[in-house]
Amino acid sequence: HFYQAMRSFSQQIRTLSVRMQQEGLNKSLPISISDVYKARERISNDIHVTPIHTCSYLDKISGYHLYFKCENLQKTGSFKIRGALNAVRNCGQTDPVIVTHSSGNHAQAVALAASLSGFKAHVVMPKGSLKVKKQAVLDYGAQVSVCENYEKSRQEVADRVMNELGSKGIFISPVNHPDVMAGQGTIALELLEQVPHLDVIIVSV
Repeated sequence: HFYQAMRSFSQQIRTLSVRMQQEGLNKSLPISISDVYKARERISNDIHVTPIHTCSYLDKISGYHLYFKCENLQKTGSFKIRGALNAVRNCGQTDPVIVTHSSGNHAQAVALAASLSGFKAHVVMPKGSLKVKKQAVLDYGAQVSVCENYEKSRQEVADRVMNELGSKGIFISPVNHPDVMAGQGTIALELLEQVPHLDVIIVSV
């Protein structure tokens, strides 16, 4: 099943690539490769270059040589610090309060990114968030406001925080901020330097 899934995914990637070239979809993307390189320049001194691991057993059952980029060993325990740090460093203000909403990984990343940059952060977290993740956000120095366990409540509370902060508030979305996307893209730059002969990069979303 794993082999079939890998083969199917590879075919989908090739089909999508051809379609993008034919229809010019790449012209409408919110970021470019130059944005990713600029992101690496901003964040490289404060993140880990995470290791690559392999597994001969998974190679055998898949029929591929597989390489795993271990972002679980990144600061805050996930890749999210890359995008958060790039967005914070490129926010364009000298003394902002960084605002976001998240149930955990992005919350921790923004809190740490703000701390590393000498800024304050205010994070909106659902009341169902894991206590350990909420405590990590607090330990990184951010203020936390609690919301209900649904998306609309997150945004409503974040909007209220932004209104209270006025011009000092900078909102960094966990899902659709171009600087966050560019920062996450630095994973691929590292990966292609560590394993230059890759055919396909598979990313879980």
